[in-house]
Amino acid sequence: ILLHFSPYSYQKRGYPLWLQRTLQGWDGVRPGTLNIVFHELEVHGARPWSSAFWVPPLQRSLIRKIAKLGYFQYTNAEFHRHDLEEWGSGRIFLIPNFSTMGEPKTNPPFSERRKDVVVFGRSAQRKANYERGSDVLASLCRSIGAHRIIDIGDPIVGDTRSDLEGFPIVRCGRLESDEVNDWMAKSVASFIAYPVPLLPKSSVHAVSCAHGTIPFVFDNQEKEFSCPG
Repeated sequence: ILLHFSPYSYQKRGYPLWLQRTLQGWDGVRPGTLNIVFHELEVHGARPWSSAFWVPPLQRSLIRKIAKLGYFQYTNAEFHRHDLEEWGSGRIFLIPNFSTMGEPKTNPPFSERRKDVVVFGRSAQRKANYERGSDVLASLCRSIGAHRIIDIGDPIVGDTRSDLEGFPIVRCGRLESDEVNDWMAKSVASFIAYPVPLLPKSSVHAVSCAHGTIPFVFDNQEKEFSCPG
């Protein structure tokens, strides 16, 4: 069994006790090999009236018990690996997310690529790109002499701008994977405002890397974290 673990994927309040009990029972009746991908660990909430404020200790206890059942375990964030190993989960491997869009059929050399910057992903992520990272994105476009910004994804509610400091924004909307592949493989760069320590978790970053498109990342967090290798 390959278990892709994220607590809120298996129970509304993020405490899937049933999952732990089921796995323990399965291992006792039909011994096999359980491999675990830890995508998320405990999730903290700042509001006392939300369950996320109270359940992290329960989540940690459950995660420890599930981890002990695993034969091979990996996660996609360095600080997740650190926490799991600190909790006595044994050796945890670090493997970044793969490209959810696959890889391009052809990978054009840079001399044949358009000087476009791709902004790709969910609407909330792209909204952050244009709001928190607007100055950096504009600076990037000037630095590489970009022709256009290629915006790919569901429409961003309330955002109707047609350009960013004179650089036209081409709104492609939601596209099929082969169309995303085509834009990525033919563009020089992509841009994302994202916490650097979480880059291995980002499928958008993985898509850019898989297509040989240079990913420019903006992180304005106050807290310093190490950059993942």
